[in-house]
Amino acid sequence: ADLKKWSQSIMYLHPKYSALPRRIGQVSAGVAAAIAMTFATIASIYAENFYMKNSMQWALIVIIAYVFKDRIKEWLRILLSRFIPRLMAEEMYTFKSPRRGISLAKCRNFVRFYTPDNIKEEIILKRKKDNNPFYDLLPEEQILCFTRDIQICPYPKRKDEEDIQPWVKKLAIVDKINISDFLTEMEDVSAVHYYSSLDQIYSTEIIKNYNIHLIIDSHDFSTDQSELSHYLVLINKDGIVRIEQV
Repeated sequence: ADLKKWSQSIMYLHPKYSALPRRIGQVSAGVAAAIAMTFATIASIYAENFYMKNSMQWALIVIIAYVFKDRIKEWLRILLSRFIPRLMAEEMYTFKSPRRGISLAKCRNFVRFYTPDNIKEEIILKRKKDNNPFYDLLPEEQILCFTRDIQICPYPKRKDEEDIQPWVKKLAIVDKINISDFLTEMEDVSAVHYYSSLDQIYSTEIIKNYNIHLIIDSHDFSTDQSELSHYLVLINKDGIVRIEQV
């Protein structure tokens, strides 16, 4: 097993993560904090000039300035994240050739929470194809949208270099999602179900299961083609029970 793993290790690439998202987040947070602090400072100067220190009016203005300072910082952070969404990716990384160090592909990951009103109609229709007659009666679902943008880099051929074929045409990326914290917070609900068979009464324990609808939208921008896949993930307190395609 170790020999097989070692011999196949050349087929695997390790991503090189970029520090740009973290730096952009720090800069935007700093700008928002600076603007909010400017408002609080101006309010404090106004209170000092027009009211006696430690008076009721002075304390009221300082408290209001402190409250608005915190809110302004949060509002600006949300506003900046909306205006520069492509720079606010949670992760940015590059796959490079281990032999020559040439960039093979660039990837960006985005994680957002949406409501059904903000999701494409074809995805909602794909979700409803599980033939659940009570779908319209269920509470509004909260949708976690994970987006990965993959760009295959062209081969940087030099003038004195012959063509090397084939170049990278596709990548298979394996995602590992840690749901241990989610399982810890999950309710361990079970019930005893009684049934009869051949004049005998039996009991069995039924563990509550949760359904997670996983819809994968694969879009190729070079050909403008999309493919939707719908999977149902059944989980309980012990972990994933099964995954079935809808």
